[in-house]
Amino acid sequence: MEKLKYLIIKNKRIIMIAGILLVCSIAIAFGIYAQVTNMGVKVPESEKVDEDYEDLKNNFQDIFTNTINKETTANLNYNYEELLYTRYDLKDEKSGKYSIEAKIPEFKENSDTLKKTNKEIYDSYANEILKIANTATVYTTFNLDYVAYVNENIISLVIMCKYKDGTNAQEI
Repeated sequence: MEKLKYLIIKNKRIIMIAGILLVCSIAIAFGIYAQVTNMGVKVPESEKVDEDYEDLKNNFQDIFTNTINKETTANLNYNYEELLYTRYDLKDEKSGKYSIEAKIPEFKENSDTLKKTNKEIYDSYANEILKIANTATVYTTFNLDYVAYVNENIISLVIMCKYKDGTNAQEI
């Protein structure tokens, strides 16, 4: 008995390290077992969100239909197609210089806000198209599409412009 006490006291560190290693080994074994058998492991919500994000990312360009989409909360007695239309529908290509495909929207009503919005749209995109057509030195592609949404009688206009100049990366 005296020898056992002496061995325990002398090898206290080794016994403690062996105990810690035993506990860690058991924890790792349970973790591996849970992963292999899928016991109690559920797909985290963040992975589901990532899958939804990938679907949205892949289908993003399909939403630009150059039309107005009405939600169920829109006032269906109002003809929204009379509010927004494609003012300029351009399709031009010059071999080796540029390819332009653009549908530039415009609001029909004559309020100051809509006039200002129409001017901003025209200044931003039509002037860029003219610049490409007149001064392109490398092959340039320019595509412009839009979609409008009506929700609770508020119209939202989303414009997507894809611009690629020579070997530079495409800008969207």
